[in-house]
Amino acid sequence: MRFRSLFLLSISLFSGMTYAASPMQYPRCEKTLTYTLSLSGADVGYFQRNEHWKGQNVAITSYGQISLLITKAKIKQQSNIDWSDQDGHYLVRSFSRNITGMMSGNRSATFSPNGHKSTITIDGQSKNFIANNLPILDGDGIATQMRWDLMQGKTKFDFNMLNGDEVSHYYFAVKGHQIINTIYGKTDTIKVQQVAKDRTLAMWFAPSLDYQLVKAHYKRNLLSVGATLQKMNNGCPIESTL
Repeated sequence: MRFRSLFLLSISLFSGMTYAASPMQYPRCEKTLTYTLSLSGADVGYFQRNEHWKGQNVAITSYGQISLLITKAKIKQQSNIDWSDQDGHYLVRSFSRNITGMMSGNRSATFSPNGHKSTITIDGQSKNFIANNLPILDGDGIATQMRWDLMQGKTKFDFNMLNGDEVSHYYFAVKGHQIINTIYGKTDTIKVQQVAKDRTLAMWFAPSLDYQLVKAHYKRNLLSVGATLQKMNNGCPIESTL
């Protein structure tokens, strides 16, 4: 359960509305973000997210490793995401994920052109999903869409996330601005929190740092998991928003 929560937080780190501007108005660039992962305050691993932008498409490759006592697990994930002018939001085209060690396994998914249908294959077994209200996203798709929503000043969000072998509906809301300590010193951030009764997931995004996630904390019962930005290599000008 601990490994599952750590990886879900890592992967997630990170509507059919039409926005006033298209992301194509902003410069594309290469980005690499590295986070430390903690369990009850103790460092247990890292997670690295690499973004490669090309036109309206972003290919995201993520790597992570967690060590608990003598047990280790590694993850590698790749996602392909497009901006849709017609729908006014990002759509996931495909993703693949490989975990070795604890929770080992392979899974991959493809999505329909409008994102409302998806097929996931887990260790050779396939399952289909249909969502009529919102497109189905993976964790990278949610992270990409949420940053864009924050840039547009939105304060409430909800997403369909393809999570394991099911699609879950998640709700988030902005809880205001908060100044926190980061690797760049005291930084003004936007705090976003998941709306749920049985858990708390809080995330802090820094507008001055490309609206990137700089901190996250997940708590459920006695489980307390954290992620903190340790390094960011950004090929964009610091004022860039994508």
